Amino acid sequence: MAASIHPTAVVENGAEFGENVSVGPFAYIGAMAKVGDGCRVGHHAAVEGNTTTGRDCEFYPYSAIGGRSQDLKCAG
Repeated sequence: MAASIHPTAVVENGAEFGENVSVGPFAYIGAMAKVGDGCRVGHHAAVEGNTTTGRDCEFYPYSAIGGRSQDLKCAG
């Protein structure tokens, strides 16, 4: 089964999906993201940057994976 992507999700050109992936409402998937087989991306979650996920991962609502740190004083 191909990826199930909610119509309100934002998926940039270049994003890759494995089999049986589900992307919820208002989620964001960046151009360099690779979402593995069986993953579930919850509503309002973001997977961005040069990120490759494993199999069967669950990204909970409002989570942010692969983006720049929000705490810039700790970023190198």
